[in-house]
Amino acid sequence: MMLFGEVRARVHEVNCTAMFTVYDSPVDVPGFIVVRLFIVNKHGAKPTAYAWTFLDLVEARHALEREGLFPLPRDEADDPKIVETWL
Repeated sequence: MMLFGEVRARVHEVNCTAMFTVYDSPVDVPGFIVVRLFIVNKHGAKPTAYAWTFLDLVEARHALEREGLFPLPRDEADDPKIVETWL
């Protein structure tokens, strides 16, 4: 499994930004915290096949913090399963 930093490096090679969205118990992985990678460019954000699963939110946040990322709060219009997004 690729680590956040490895994925971010590859994304930056193609002039895009990596955005990691944190989900609480999504439909496809109930009972877990899932961090999904989105690629952001001038055309918007696109989902990728990269995802990481954690047992709890604290564990996911620690992993994202270790990569030097910072959180953005969820927007009220977001899917209710979205906790936050990290850049």
